Amino acid sequence: MRTFPIRMLPLAAVLLLGLAASSQAGTLAGDYPRLASIRTGKITAMALDGAEQLCLLEAGGSRLLVTSRQGRVQASLAGLADPISLAADRQGRWYVGSAETGSVEVLGPTLRQPFALGQGAGEFGRPSAIAVSRAGTVYVADSKEQQIKVFDPAGRRLFAFGSPGSGNGSFHFPTALAIDEAAGEVVVTDLPIITSPRGPHEGARVQFFTLDGGYRRSFGTYGTGAGLLMKPLGVAVDAAGRVLVSDAQQGVVQVFDRQGAFIGTLYDPEHPLRTPLAVAVGPASGQLFVASLNSGTVEVYGPSPEPIVHVLASAGGRVTPSGDIPVPFGQDLSLTLAPDPGHHVTQLLVDGSDAGARTAYTLAAVTADHTVEARFGRDSFAIAASAAAGGRIAPAGQVPALFGDSPVFAITADPGFEIADLLVDGISVGATGTYTFTRVTASHTIRALFRPVAVTRTFEVAVAVAGAGVVEASGIRCPGDCTETCAGGTELVLVAAAAPEQVFAGWGGDCAGTGLECRLTADSPKTVTARFVPAADLDTFEAEGPSSLPWLTGGDSPWTRQAVASHSGTMAMAAPTLAPGQMSFLEVPLATTTAGEVTFWSRIVAEPGMSALRFLVDNVELGRWSAGQDWTDAGFNIPAGRHVFRWEYLQAEGQGFDGLWLDDVIFPAHLPPAWPLPDLKVNHGDGPLLLGAGGQALVSVAVAAGPQAGSPSTGYLALKGGKRLFFLDGATGLWQLRPAALAAAPLAEDSFTHTRVADLGGLPAGLYTLYYVTDVAPPGAASHLIAADQAVIQVRRR
Repeated sequence: MRTFPIRMLPLAAVLLLGLAASSQAGTLAGDYPRLASIRTGKITAMALDGAEQLCLLEAGGSRLLVTSRQGRVQASLAGLADPISLAADRQGRWYVGSAETGSVEVLGPTLRQPFALGQGAGEFGRPSAIAVSRAGTVYVADSKEQQIKVFDPAGRRLFAFGSPGSGNGSFHFPTALAIDEAAGEVVVTDLPIITSPRGPHEGARVQFFTLDGGYRRSFGTYGTGAGLLMKPLGVAVDAAGRVLVSDAQQGVVQVFDRQGAFIGTLYDPEHPLRTPLAVAVGPASGQLFVASLNSGTVEVYGPSPEPIVHVLASAGGRVTPSGDIPVPFGQDLSLTLAPDPGHHVTQLLVDGSDAGARTAYTLAAVTADHTVEARFGRDSFAIAASAAAGGRIAPAGQVPALFGDSPVFAITADPGFEIADLLVDGISVGATGTYTFTRVTASHTIRALFRPVAVTRTFEVAVAVAGAGVVEASGIRCPGDCTETCAGGTELVLVAAAAPEQVFAGWGGDCAGTGLECRLTADSPKTVTARFVPAADLDTFEAEGPSSLPWLTGGDSPWTRQAVASHSGTMAMAAPTLAPGQMSFLEVPLATTTAGEVTFWSRIVAEPGMSALRFLVDNVELGRWSAGQDWTDAGFNIPAGRHVFRWEYLQAEGQGFDGLWLDDVIFPAHLPPAWPLPDLKVNHGDGPLLLGAGGQALVSVAVAAGPQAGSPSTGYLALKGGKRLFFLDGATGLWQLRPAALAAAPLAEDSFTHTRVADLGGLPAGLYTLYYVTDVAPPGAASHLIAADQAVIQVRRR
């Protein structure tokens, strides 16, 4: 949509145009009868958005107006720099072309500018017309550079098409643009130079292009009268594919089909168009809007608008149909109100007036917009609450309750009495002190019964807490209040709660296990202990993913985390099934800060002598178990210092092994792991890797330095098969039995990566474990292997 200076014809020519136009009056009245005039004042450009709001540029000024279809101003924006063209998209954005700045600004619904097309100022010589496709692609006619420039919805320039000239596909002063979505075409009007008896002058035509700028066809014959064009300044395409061209000099809208065949003329002699500029077809109504400059109106043609009935419903029900309902002019609209379960209609408002509480309503002979609002409410019930002698219930009496409420009743016994029973709808629910009716859907009764309290013996329950935590029960909060005298038969629920960064390690005395709750009955004096330890000192193997401790596993096969009937929780570490004579280990290196006890629970399902579990600290065996046993705990005192804690599973002769598990390991206080962590990859993976004859493995190792950054380090790549251990010499690339370094360098603050091709072609068929071990002992000192990673390789021979 754009504006142009209008060059007026001599009076004789104007009279001829008027006669031609009047001879065509009413040609398309069946499809486009005149409906209304929207009084706007002198307007030089117009656009229509998806809601059929009008965006207008005032003549002789720089103000933009957004109005309703009745002409009521909704918003305005002043101070624009010589605006000459307008367009709108389906997102409620307006596009304004400026002759002064050579830019197209994009305005949001609040008329604020989020961005401009292309580089903004200077992007165009003269942005004389704009059109936006349904997909948001923006087409701008630059009448100075004689091109159509195309941009994406974000304002980035995509391409341009056309060149100066009067031939097909070229442009001479393009005046208007439209998008024919159904045909996938861009429609452009321009003023090509033609030759007539009065010499060369501007003509008039309509050209068609593909959406990506390819020329297809054109039509247009310069002259006055039916099917002829003189000054086409606006173009639109309706839903039937008809091309509507406003002719500013003839004061009419000419209508053609897509191939240029003349169909008819829109002209009403009682309401003549005076210099019609922009034309637009309403996307919802199908109506035609024409900006008539010198009559100060926007003329509206087309089908009569359908009244809209706005149907609303509150929570608790629905109305059918609902939403914004278009109704054919003069027809009835029947509505059905359906409450949700447990709800009812409380009121029906029609245009703000109460129409009563009904479930059906008909708007008769709808000729105007209406608003219908249905209101629903929850059904109401009653709960009859009473109490026998010896106590009370609250609330009492006929207690109202709305559908879905959950009222709570409290039952209290008088001194010397206790609750004997509680009857809900005549059925016993036990001697409880509170009762909740969950989501009431009907009326109910509730009655509390009481009885005298019998004299009972009392016993003392004593609690002791080790570590940072609290144990609570009725009358107990230990540390602090650690004893309670209870009536015989009283059931206590002790609840353990660890302090921050602490965990509960287990009960002792008259309670057992590691669950946070312990239930006991005060039928004799009771003594209970509760132990808490720092979270870093306990591993229950419950968390998925890596543990906070640097566990290592290996040998002939690794240990795995399994869901079993564990000692606590649902997970435990499980030893693998081994062949006779094989061994598997699970170990962790830690630096303990104080002397203390390491404890753990183990379970062995095996025949005596067929397998064994060994526990070693610094390669010194502290315990061995070989017979089948249920969960059993063990504990050993450990001095402060660096230690390696190791559990080994050994398979002896025979097949008498069903399972071995480890759970709830508690270590003495220790430093967080502070050594580098290597990450070993074989052929870019963690294994297991299957290699055929002559296979090679690409071994890559990344070592994160951690707090040991700057320390000297030596890396060893080792391969174990059976009971033999080979080391890869980094200098020769050969495997050998004695330790040989693969890499030696100070640990960097970030990491270092070592990549090597290991020739495994000469290995016999079998299962191998590849290790990478990092040693940060200084030169000449005893080896200090502190971190490792591993991968399993299966070698086959064919």
